Amino acid sequence: MKQEEFIELAGGTFKNNEYYNDWGGKDKYENFWAFFESDYKYVKAIYSGLDINSLRQMKLHSIEHIFPKGTLKKYLELKNEKEDIIKGATTNPINFAAEHRDLNNERGHLPFEIENDKIIRQIRLTPPAYYTDWGRDHENEWIVPTISRGNVARTMLYMSLTYKVRDLFQEHLNTYIYWAKSDPLTHWEIEFNQWVYEKHKIKNPFCDDSTEMVKLLDDTELFQNLLVENRINN
Repeated sequence: MKQEEFIELAGGTFKNNEYYNDWGGKDKYENFWAFFESDYKYVKAIYSGLDINSLRQMKLHSIEHIFPKGTLKKYLELKNEKEDIIKGATTNPINFAAEHRDLNNERGHLPFEIENDKIIRQIRLTPPAYYTDWGRDHENEWIVPTISRGNVARTMLYMSLTYKVRDLFQEHLNTYIYWAKSDPLTHWEIEFNQWVYEKHKIKNPFCDDSTEMVKLLDDTELFQNLLVENRINN
């Protein structure tokens, strides 16, 4: 599959007329938090593993952009991309994950750690985190909990493909593909992907079906335009 075919399968590149920072609480609620009024109140925050419903009740919830919105914005601006594309990149709900407010701030724009380095920094959360294998390593990279690595990888690959971000080295691509394969799709991912499609007519093709996901991940042609090496050579 070619990259343009993937984008078409995904429903196109998500566009918007507002940046995420222009959104109020109602906008964020309608595009993400409202989904937790469903039967999925048991869903855990992506890094800490804390119960989302509890975080909301304590007003400690926030929306984590898995692919940092500031990084996306700068990259697309340098490419002279259209403004509605740049705004869409910061508000694409497929790039949203629930997290504790303090932990979201701690991660910031840090790149993900892919070499299984040890954690050297964690912060104390109230209430205490349910997952424990997260934090910063010695290179100031962000360590993703094993249980969430598939979710992160599928989102990073989707965002890179649909916004044509050539910013991965081969080892990063290999790691994301491995994470996506080794950490199976959950019912929550599939249901949320369907919810986003019903609301915005976009979807993450990696979250449709496990069999189709593996087929896409094995398609080397699909990913060739994501690599920094290819960007430099071309």
